[in-house]
Amino acid sequence: MRDFGLDHLSLFDLPPAAFIEVAAKIGCRTVGLFAEPVPFDGAAQFDMRPGGPALRDAVAALDATGLVVQAVDPFLLLPKINFDHIARNLEISAALRAVAANVVVLDDEPGRRSDHLARLTEMAKPFGVSVWLEAYPLSEIRTVGAALALAEHVASCEVGLTIDSLHVKRGGGNWDDVAALPQERIRYVQLSDGPAVRTAEPAYEAVYERGAPGDGEFDLGLLLAALPIDLPLSIEAPSQRLKAAGLSPLERARTLAEGLRRIA
Repeated sequence: MRDFGLDHLSLFDLPPAAFIEVAAKIGCRTVGLFAEPVPFDGAAQFDMRPGGPALRDAVAALDATGLVVQAVDPFLLLPKINFDHIARNLEISAALRAVAANVVVLDDEPGRRSDHLARLTEMAKPFGVSVWLEAYPLSEIRTVGAALALAEHVASCEVGLTIDSLHVKRGGGNWDDVAALPQERIRYVQLSDGPAVRTAEPAYEAVYERGAPGDGEFDLGLLLAALPIDLPLSIEAPSQRLKAAGLSPLERARTLAEGLRRIA
C-alpha cells in the first residue's frame, strides 16, 4: 500500500485542526488544507489568519500527528487579484510548512493569467512554497495538456502539476493523457471515482458528490500504474450521500481510505 493523504475538500465540514486529527486516525501521512473557509453549504467556518488561534491549532495538530501538508488551497488566478490576500495565504502555507500552493485559473485572458502565475510563483519563493497548477473543466485551464502548456510558458520546471482524476475524466481526457506528461512535472495526484458518464451537474459532483477510490468506473488502477511509485497520492472525495446516511467525519474518511487500499 502506498503512502497516501486526504484533501480537505473530502471533509470540508471540519476546521483544519479537527480534519488533521481525522486524517491521522485513518493512516494518512499527508493532508491538503484550506487556508480559508470554502463557500459551500455545510462548510466549516474558521479564521486561519497568521498568528491566530485556528492556525496555531492546526500547526499543533500537525506536530502531534507528524502529518505533512502537501497542498494549500485556494489560490485562484482571477482577472483582478488581491495580491495582498495571496501573500496572506502564502504566509499561512509557510506556517503550515506546506510543500505547495495549489492554483486554479479563472481568468480567460491568456497574457494576464500567465503574468499573474509568474508573479505568484515569484511571491512564493521567499516563503519556501512551490506552486502547482490544477486543470479543472469548469476553469479556464480545462485539461492536463493545457495546464502543462501554461506551466511551461511561465516558468520552465518551477510550476508543477496537480492531477485530479475526476477533472481528467470530466474534461474529456483519459489516463493516456496523464502518462504522456513529463513525469517530473507531476507533483500531486488527487483521487476520486465515479460513473463513466456523469449523472450529476458538474459543479455539484465536483464539490459534493464524488465516489471513493475503487467505487466507480474510472479504473484508477490503470492511472496508478502509469505514475511514479513515490508520487504523493491524496483522496479528494466529498460525499453528501455518506454524510446524509449519518456517517461521522471519521467514518466517512475510513470509507475513503478503505476504497483506496483496495486498489493501491
